[in-house]
This record gives sequence, structure tokens and C-alpha cells, in this order.
Amino acid sequence: MDSLQFIANHIITIYIMIAIGVIAGKTKLINEHISICLSKILLNICLPLYIISAFRYPLLDEVIEGIIIVFVFGIIIHPLCYLFGKLIYKNKEDLKKKVYIFSLMFSNCGYIGFPIIESIYGNVGIIYGSIFLAPYNIFLWTIGVSLLKNLVRDFRFSILVLLL
Repeated sequence: MDSLQFIANHIITIYIMIAIGVIAGKTKLINEHISICLSKILLNICLPLYIISAFRYPLLDEVIEGIIIVFVFGIIIHPLCYLFGKLIYKNKEDLKKKVYIFSLMFSNCGYIGFPIIESIYGNVGIIYGSIFLAPYNIFLWTIGVSLLKNLVRDFRFSILVLLL
């Protein structure tokens, strides 16, 4: 099996799991309370254990070098995306500009991608992914929050403005 088909199979598997979750929600097999509880279990228990188990990988010199490169890249890329967003969205109204810059800086790069990363790169991919999430989270909870802090008050209005 070639690598593209291998990756496609994993992505299809994830979409099938998502579809099962959607169907379970629509048929009321899983209600909102159960959904919140499952999310908390996944994010607060399963994911940290998944990351910890990946660190059982032997930390050879090239892995440590990769960790440093990924961490430095994570520190550099987010401010660059911020500056790039300020440049390309400078003519947008303030509300849209902030949301666009936030979207440019912060993808959903973490948790749902970890199974795909592991299928391609193995445990070392999970190590690199979790290392990248450290600066990502720092910037998300500093720059990201400051971008959106005035938008939270009237979130419904923000969505309406973005749709127009």
C-alpha cells in the first residue's frame, strides 16, 4: 500500500468515526451531557496519556534536534502569522480583521490530527506534535485571547457580521 492510500485510509476512518458520532447525537443516543463528559474524558485523560505513551520513544540525538527545531518553529510561526494577517487584512473592518487573523494563526492543529500524525510518523510524530502545541497554546491564550476578548461579549453578532 502506498503512503497516500495509507494516509487516505486513516482520514476516512476518522470521518467514519465522526459520522458515527453525528448519527449518535442526531438519534439522541448521545445527549449534550454525555457529549460534554466524553469530551472531558478524551481531552483530560486519554490525550495526555496518549502523549505520555509516545514519549517512551528513544530520544536519540536526531529526535532531540527535531524537538528543538519544532519548538523554535512554533515560537516563530505564530507571531509571523499575526504580522502577515495584520498586513493582508489591513483593509478589513476591525471585527473581521481580528477573526481572520485569529483563524490564520490558530488552526485545529492538535488533537484530531494526532492519530493521522501517528499513522504517518509513529510515536516521534506525536512527540513533535505535542512539542508544537506548547508555543501554540501559549500564543493562543495570550495573543488569541487578546484578539477576541472584545468579540466574546456579542458572539452571535460576530457570526452574523462574518456571514454577511
